[in-house]
Amino acid sequence: MTPYATNYAWTAFLVAVAIALLWIAFRLVRKDREADDFATPLPRIDDVTELLGLATALTPRPYFTHHHGEQKDESGISAVVPWRTAKQRLARLRVALPAGYVAYLTDPVFSRNYQSYETVELVIAPGRDPFDIARRGRTDAVNHELATEDIIARLRAIDEQFGIDPYLADADTVGFVLRRVPEDLPAFAQRLYDFCPDIVDQGAGSLEALAAGIGRTRDVILWWA
Repeated sequence: MTPYATNYAWTAFLVAVAIALLWIAFRLVRKDREADDFATPLPRIDDVTELLGLATALTPRPYFTHHHGEQKDESGISAVVPWRTAKQRLARLRVALPAGYVAYLTDPVFSRNYQSYETVELVIAPGRDPFDIARRGRTDAVNHELATEDIIARLRAIDEQFGIDPYLADADTVGFVLRRVPEDLPAFAQRLYDFCPDIVDQGAGSLEALAAGIGRTRDVILWWA
């Protein structure tokens, strides 16, 4: 290799390293700014449209969707937000939400891999019960003979035993975070499988993997194909 080629290769390497370092610095700064944003409480105001606008820095839409974005409901409002920050935005919004409303996430497209989402809908709709999000999302499992109220009854039973925070709902999907991790995770995984077999058959792949995931994240997303 000639000295010129060596110098060129070395310069190209240094440029690549510099670009990589700048990208890392940009990501760290953006993460710090987002953390600061989410740490700042939203004002307690009665205008939920203004509140959602403050939570998302977007102009809310005068509707939300269900059935994976196929149908609109004008009884509430929504904004499309990045999936990677959606839970933080939701938590911050719920603290400031006036009585008589629920806030939750819903999926804009039909998919089983929530971690691959780029965006989700953040919804505010009338409601007084945390489980109203399943009603707003029209969550059911018709192929398993489970209506919306049947699913809510099962969720309430889990809530009474472990405490749950429902945060995601759509036509055949509901997601929640456990407040307390069950001591017997294999038995809890079996309980969820009996309730919603698709989370293993088309998701985790085994009861062991399901139990391990719940123990690690306390996050449960149920869906019925």
